[in-house]
Amino acid sequence: MIQTLTFPDIEDLLSAYLTTALAVPVSTRAATASPFVRVLRTGGPAPTRITDSPQVTIEAYHSRESGAVELLGRARRALADLPGTEVDGWAVKSFTEFGGPANLPDPNSTSHRYTLTAVVQIRGKQPI
Repeated sequence: MIQTLTFPDIEDLLSAYLTTALAVPVSTRAATASPFVRVLRTGGPAPTRITDSPQVTIEAYHSRESGAVELLGRARRALADLPGTEVDGWAVKSFTEFGGPANLPDPNSTSHRYTLTAVVQIRGKQPI
């Protein structure tokens, strides 16, 4: 019998990775002080039994618009470097950006926000 593989919580995985790569707070919740980055899983299928393809939206907040652009650019480059590597023991197969960068003001914040949306394909693992 073939076991179903497990997949990581992509929000937690990318938040930890980007916190280290960017040296700014990264989470799934909006912070009160900028700069910060927000990671949200916004969909995505498991196209095969061994891979998950979560769609993620990355939001970069900064007190200056140019700062938000620069921070999102740094996040974008860090994510583009992931294919062919392992993050916390999870093999990253691909990073496919399909929406962004975009200036998307947040009506609930005084900070500037730039976003991008992508798919990060991850290989699953056998359950422990």
